[in-house]
Amino acid sequence: MSTHPTGRHLFNCVTVYLQTRDKRPYHSIHRLDRETSGMLLLAKNPASATPLTQMFEQGAVKKCYLFIARNHSRTISCNDQFEINYRLSSEKRGFGEKRIYVQHHPAESTVGKHATTHFKILYHNQQYTIGLAFPQTGRQHQIRVHALVAGLPLVGDKLYLGGYPLFQRFKENQVSNEDYDLMEIPRHALHALAINLPYPQNGQRTTFTAPIPEDLIKLIASQVKTDPKNIEQQIQQQLELFSNLNH
Repeated sequence: MSTHPTGRHLFNCVTVYLQTRDKRPYHSIHRLDRETSGMLLLAKNPASATPLTQMFEQGAVKKCYLFIARNHSRTISCNDQFEINYRLSSEKRGFGEKRIYVQHHPAESTVGKHATTHFKILYHNQQYTIGLAFPQTGRQHQIRVHALVAGLPLVGDKLYLGGYPLFQRFKENQVSNEDYDLMEIPRHALHALAINLPYPQNGQRTTFTAPIPEDLIKLIASQVKTDPKNIEQQIQQQLELFSNLNH
């Protein structure tokens, strides 16, 4: 579900859904890609929205995402930590309602905008990789594209694992069985796991978390074939480090 009204999603979005349900306005502070689950910060009034928005603009908010990827890399192994700093630029593709496609460029390039993502690998086998992503900047599709650069396209990512032609087939309901098999799940395997920010009332840094959703738990168990509880234990350890580092 989209965060706020846009394009085809004027009504099927988080802010409109909550406003209709609660009969009160909500203000979106940041956004998630439509298929990304997890932590989303909203404000109930402009007085709360302004300082929260400023925190994001000033880089005071730290974020942690869980991802599950197809393993197209021959160099990555379990417990690896690395950084991707490819610059990102966007273009519109297709006819009619055009879709954003993000291109990547080397860090020394003058094309696009600076972007940096830190990665921590939790589990790795011949086919799949499970890890955490810590975006240091907030570019559109940043984690998905930087994961692709690392040889780790996200499971279910129609645009960057499947490519633009496959994305169009899903959009136009012309999908083949082979397309479904390639994607494995209906949406890309990216979950906004945690947000750490200075609490507006007292300035104390606080971490808010969202549990792993059932569809990704099922993917970990049935496709990746590892114990989700072990992954959750590793995540808990990393989130403790994440919270302590940001204090």
